[in-house]
Amino acid sequence: MEELLKHIFTTMEPTNTDLVMPAWLDIAAILVGAAFGSLSAKEHKLDLLGSVAMGIMCGLGGGLIRDMILQRGGVYMISSPIAIPLCLIATLIVFFFSGFVMKLERFLPWVDILSVVLFAASGTEKAVLYSLSIFASVMLGTMTAVGGGMLRDMVLGEVPKIFRRGNFYALCAVAGSFAYYVCVHAGMVKETACFICVVIGMGLWWLSKKYDWLSPQAVDLSPIVVKPVKRIVEATPVVRNVASAVASVGRGMEAAGADVERGAEDVGHGVAHGAEDVGHAAEDVGHAVASVGRDVAEGVAARDPGVKSPAEGSEDEDSR
Repeated sequence: MEELLKHIFTTMEPTNTDLVMPAWLDIAAILVGAAFGSLSAKEHKLDLLGSVAMGIMCGLGGGLIRDMILQRGGVYMISSPIAIPLCLIATLIVFFFSGFVMKLERFLPWVDILSVVLFAASGTEKAVLYSLSIFASVMLGTMTAVGGGMLRDMVLGEVPKIFRRGNFYALCAVAGSFAYYVCVHAGMVKETACFICVVIGMGLWWLSKKYDWLSPQAVDLSPIVVKPVKRIVEATPVVRNVASAVASVGRGMEAAGADVERGAEDVGHGVAHGAEDVGHAAEDVGHAVASVGRDVAEGVAARDPGVKSPAEGSEDEDSR
């Protein structure tokens, strides 16, 4: 019994770099992810270059997103000498021998969800090594699991699968990542934690397929909340009185606001009328000044016949 417990639990801290996941788990996840990327390329009739791009994107895209968010350590797809070659191998096998792969069609969904939960464990593991919180760890694990498929769907011009309603997929990654984090911090060996992560993630996916559980859509719960609140308000005198007082204050504020608005509008009309009256008065003054000027000019012309009045000057100019 003690020997069994030693294989399940450890006294080492989860952040201890001597306690790491087996490398073959990462390799398996990368191979399966790249293979499914190549299958997607085949479904969309892409060429060899498109197949390679889809394979690398699905096999390493989630890890790339994780490392960009984390910004600690190196970028796995660049620092690892085998990551990109593994993607190329898996992609070329599927591209040239897709007939053999498609014969295993009924097993492909299981292999796909297996790669998802393995990626979830891998992403969570890296977050654990840097002592991140459970929320950050689960987020990084989930992004590692579904990030490659999300990039693939975006490049192909589709709504990412993780955002479409259907049987659990991203939720399996969330559950697996959460399980891995809890198990590791409970003192379990990381291989055991990874096994539990796989069991929970794949088990949840199987249940969603068996019982046709679908991811929830947006629902409006406001009627469910409003009706009980109304009943409580109507049944409780104190609450009813407070609600009535608040409603009265609200109506008073609304009325005051309307009065202020009407007053401002009246002031605006008064200012406009006043400006109009000032304009008319200025026009009358201008006419009066012009009349006085003509009278003065005519008087000067009467005393000095050589000086023409303004009216005569204008007539001469018109004749010319």
